Amino acid sequence: MIRRLTEAGAVLLGKLNMMEFAFRVVHPDYPPPRNPWNLERSCAGSSSGSAAAVASTLCLGSLGTDTGGSIRIPAAYCGVVGFKPTYGLVSRTGVIPLSWTLDHVGPLAKTVEDAAIILAAIAGPDPADPSSVNGPKRPYRASLSRSLRSIRVGVVPQLLRSSVAREVQQAVTAALDVLRDAGVGVEDVDLPRLDEAPAVQRTIIFAEAAAYHQHSLVARASDYSPRMREQLALGLALPATQYLQAQRLRRLITEEFLRTFRSVDLLVCPAAPVEATPLVQQSVVIDGETTEDVTVLTRLTNPFNVTGLPAISVPCGFSQDGLPFGLQIVGRPFEDDLVLAAAYAYEQATTWHLRAPVLDWA
Repeated sequence: MIRRLTEAGAVLLGKLNMMEFAFRVVHPDYPPPRNPWNLERSCAGSSSGSAAAVASTLCLGSLGTDTGGSIRIPAAYCGVVGFKPTYGLVSRTGVIPLSWTLDHVGPLAKTVEDAAIILAAIAGPDPADPSSVNGPKRPYRASLSRSLRSIRVGVVPQLLRSSVAREVQQAVTAALDVLRDAGVGVEDVDLPRLDEAPAVQRTIIFAEAAAYHQHSLVARASDYSPRMREQLALGLALPATQYLQAQRLRRLITEEFLRTFRSVDLLVCPAAPVEATPLVQQSVVIDGETTEDVTVLTRLTNPFNVTGLPAISVPCGFSQDGLPFGLQIVGRPFEDDLVLAAAYAYEQATTWHLRAPVLDWA
């Protein structure tokens, strides 16, 4: 990716803070990035610094990795665009894997057009990455202005109304009205196996992360944070049968999504169920209800890692506390151009992306 960006003329500024090995842990030696909209709020993760830097205009674009939502949720929390391409469209050579079969690399940017420009530079097959695909490399930027008339959008009720804050529901419902005005047809769709996706994703990520770190965990245990060691130990304790069953169920979930895409062209739902959470808070509060299960934060995004589908988060509103929300748009495999075009049409019909946090650099 770095080579391709350099060849395309990008000016590379450096590296950004992130969670430890992209695995839900803030290493104690490196405090978490603060959300530019409220310094006491989280940027989520794992691509925390990538979203914070773009939102702060420290750069016009950045790269992130996404294994369960780690591009899209930071983008939603920080009010920027975050795009997870189709699995295999972008090479992961040089990226330390969290989960070989779930990891995606993609851009974060101020606008959908900027994200499309970055994607065009980094997409394409790579002999050094056996998971990269020699799929169709479309004119992502040129496709942004395509008409959305006759495009059909599916809404999954449980992704919009279950464990999602009312303010987020209202913002996404309003966004659907904007898409309707652009000529898009909107209908509810049913995905019975959807609720199984989070457990499948967690099983795969824990097993594959443990497999990658197994030898280093023995040789350099003290270099890992205590919480990271605990997570990897859980992965090492998973039986192979459980991992294999998760992969079998993953195939069934993917087939169900692909069948749904015979009747609709895109899916739309929130990118995150709530506004950016407080930095020190270890639980999640949704409309006054507290849950200690923080995996609720990735429930809306991880199905699209399990299935490898292209998905984008684009700003779609703000909470009463002045914190941004993200609209998630998902498409068929390798129809990344249509996902970007739908996000661009929505972005151009609204002004959410024009807002910026007030920063006191002094």
